[in-house]
Amino acid sequence: MVAMAPALYSLIRKMEIIRKVDELRHRVAGAKAEGKSVGLVPTMGALHAGHISLVDRARKENDMVVVSVFVNPTQFNNAEDLATYPRTEEADCAKLEAAGADVAFIPSSIQNLIHASLTSERWRPLWRGPCAPAISMASHRL
Repeated sequence: MVAMAPALYSLIRKMEIIRKVDELRHRVAGAKAEGKSVGLVPTMGALHAGHISLVDRARKENDMVVVSVFVNPTQFNNAEDLATYPRTEEADCAKLEAAGADVAFIPSSIQNLIHASLTSERWRPLWRGPCAPAISMASHRL
């Protein structure tokens, strides 16, 4: 793997948006079949510099970077908090593409149980810090 600046990487390759779990699994399986490493950064969207630092780290350490953007209802005690949580998909995708993510996985809420099973597989944490408690798994290698 050749390290490349995220801004340059995003000029060379357009980020793909995947909404279905089976499509993501197919894409990841294809990368792995080619011997590529795949890094996952799970988020609940409303991305900030801490999230982008995880994407940067995953980009440096992996051939392919997947970022999930999923507002998980199980993370909220209060229905009002869930209803008012910011959904900033367009802005999040722009930030992820600029940071060099290959795939933004943005599942529908109908797929939340499937998404939960996807993120409960074996991942190796890359980083722990202020965001770790909020997103439960900071960054992982697929």
